[in-house]
Amino acid sequence: MTSTSQKTVVKASSADKPAQLPNREHGASDKISVVHPVQQASSSPVKHAVASQAEPITSGRPTTSHATASQSTTSAANTTSQATITRPTSAGQSTTSHVASVGQTTASSADQPATSQATTAHTTQSAATAKTTTTVDQPQSATSQATTTSTSQLIQASAAATTTSQATSPAASTIHNGTASQTQSAASQSAAKSATSASTSQAASSVSSTAKPSSQSSSAASNPSTPAPAATPVIAPKYTAQQTLQTINQLMAANHFMGTLLLTNNGPAGVRILPFGSANLQQHIANTADEAYPLASLEKSVTGAMIQQLIDAGKLTMDTTLAKFYPQIPYARSITIRQLLDHTSGIQMGEPVPSQALTNDQQAIAFTLSHLTSTNQHHWSYSNANFTLLAGIIDQLTGKSYRDNLQTNIVAPLGLQHTFIYDQVPANAVHPQPYTYSNGVTIARTISTNLLSSELGCGNLYASVGDFYTFINSLVNGHVVTPAGFQELADHLQPVYSGGIYYRPDGTLRIGGADNSLYSLYIGTTDGKVAMVLFANQAKWSTMNTIGLQIEQLLAQTATL
Repeated sequence: MTSTSQKTVVKASSADKPAQLPNREHGASDKISVVHPVQQASSSPVKHAVASQAEPITSGRPTTSHATASQSTTSAANTTSQATITRPTSAGQSTTSHVASVGQTTASSADQPATSQATTAHTTQSAATAKTTTTVDQPQSATSQATTTSTSQLIQASAAATTTSQATSPAASTIHNGTASQTQSAASQSAAKSATSASTSQAASSVSSTAKPSSQSSSAASNPSTPAPAATPVIAPKYTAQQTLQTINQLMAANHFMGTLLLTNNGPAGVRILPFGSANLQQHIANTADEAYPLASLEKSVTGAMIQQLIDAGKLTMDTTLAKFYPQIPYARSITIRQLLDHTSGIQMGEPVPSQALTNDQQAIAFTLSHLTSTNQHHWSYSNANFTLLAGIIDQLTGKSYRDNLQTNIVAPLGLQHTFIYDQVPANAVHPQPYTYSNGVTIARTISTNLLSSELGCGNLYASVGDFYTFINSLVNGHVVTPAGFQELADHLQPVYSGGIYYRPDGTLRIGGADNSLYSLYIGTTDGKVAMVLFANQAKWSTMNTIGLQIEQLLAQTATL
């Protein structure tokens, strides 16, 4: 096998910097349009849960050497208390991981984006969509609040507008061949507009799990002398599938999203895939259901799974130290596999872009080795370098490249048809072009293949929303690693970052990524039954997080899709 221990220095060039923040989760305050479902007339008002906005957690996290003060904005939506979990390691030190509260996302600062020439194309917002949305400016302040449409008034307007045919037929929102039609009656739009009023409230609610009927104890049945408890009433879903799909269509249009969205609240059998907008505006190519997008940081969950496969096979343990593979890294004897998987290794690294594309794993690993810093500080600090080193460990233990291991151990067994290393995406496939939208203008961005070539194991993988859902659903249900292996990889579902995934206190998981002005987000339950996968080629990151949380709540309160 080829040795990767030699340190090869490759100079980074600022001329090839991507136009948007590279591969990590980051936050910004954006203008957000919030849409609530228009419900059918009801005799009793129903209260809405307000989705909390996801913003970066900065409290208690170390500042890496390449961070700047302007890159660590914290929202009041994330000022809820945090706990810490201290993990002992065999290397003799403890590792502290921060517990993310429900609805929080963790972001890491990144290098400043470089400016580049862009192609502009004017776009216009649908007037029909504008009538049913409230536009809110999110201030860049630690005391920012989310403003949402007054739900009670919106419902009253819906009831007033629900007459004749509308009383028996909800506003149309249908799926044809994976494409969402975005039609709504003028009467319901007018009524919704007349009832729209802004009410300011703190965005801090979490996903409710009470929409599912609770199981009852069987003790009464086994003891006839004990009276049986009263039956738990079945809680009816708040929204129909049609209402939820209509609302999601409105959210996407109002916030100028382009991309592909997968939804399910019934596992693989309930999957719906909705493409929005264009993959390439200049060539008039629409986004599609099976289009492969860059996964960015979502790839870390794939690398983590392949490491766990090696652990399951007895070739590695969580306590194996980095010194076995890369002894030249300072403090390698005190860095474990567990710490690499959880970003607690003490390794830090910016995100330099190589001056030319790297052509194989050895070059990508050598590039990382020449740019990382090992600090021996084992608190949580996000760094792509951790997962590139893990990819190198996979190479060393198997004698095969990362892409060969990916094909053999993930792609082929799961039957994934639209998952590729960045330089293997078929030429005849739809390639999403990144865009940004601002003040009525859509600006074309470029993808840095030089950057992608350096992101081995942490951001050089493309996949469709369907393939990525298949992977995560298979992972959490014990079909990629053993069930015990998944528990080990996930650190027994403690509410921390483990193995490429954020596990949340409410029993759900979340992963987000941003690379080359393309964004990826997965939110779902740890059994895979409820999930949302959103890959976007035109979006704003904090807006995407906010809408992702809204969709998560909608799915929990919606009849089976």
